[in-house]
Amino acid sequence: KKDITITVKNVSSASVTITKIYFNYGHGGSSTNYGYTTQCGGPIKAGKTCTIQVELKAQDVGPGSSQLGITYSAPGSPILIGLTGNVINPKASVSPSSINFGTIKVNTTLSKTVVITSTGDTPLLISNVALSGSTDFTKSGSCAASLSKNQSCTITVTFQPSAKQSRTGTLKFTDNATSSPQSVSLSGKGN
Repeated sequence: KKDITITVKNVSSASVTITKIYFNYGHGGSSTNYGYTTQCGGPIKAGKTCTIQVELKAQDVGPGSSQLGITYSAPGSPILIGLTGNVINPKASVSPSSINFGTIKVNTTLSKTVVITSTGDTPLLISNVALSGSTDFTKSGSCAASLSKNQSCTITVTFQPSAKQSRTGTLKFTDNATSSPQSVSLSGKGN
């Protein structure tokens, strides 16, 4: 959910009372997902303010618009405020979640792939693919900045042990899904 605060100020010289707060809903998407809370009950004295918290609840995916109407006890009523919002639902699935390269000879290489798939109803926006940990792990390949539903991206991870030791690393995908970043743990040993 996303909230915005609207401040109502009485610019007249007399008290004003808000008599009704309502929505004129638009069409499609998130247009009917608005709600509000307010502390604008009772008279608002001259020069004073009160606030209305408008909330966009993430229920219906897609863009939508609405109007917030404020009816009050003075000329010029009602005030109409345009609202627009876009509810997104990006999700990501990474496979595998870990890679164990096992034991391989020093200075030889073994490569394996990691696939990230967009599984939400709106595009998965990938901002970064990073490798951390031992420098014996390297990555190749790149992902498009945006993956539509069911689109995938493949990254190749290569292990080339430089010594007879165990090595670990992490491949991370940073994106707009709530599960971001998605991490793949890497391990391997030189022999």
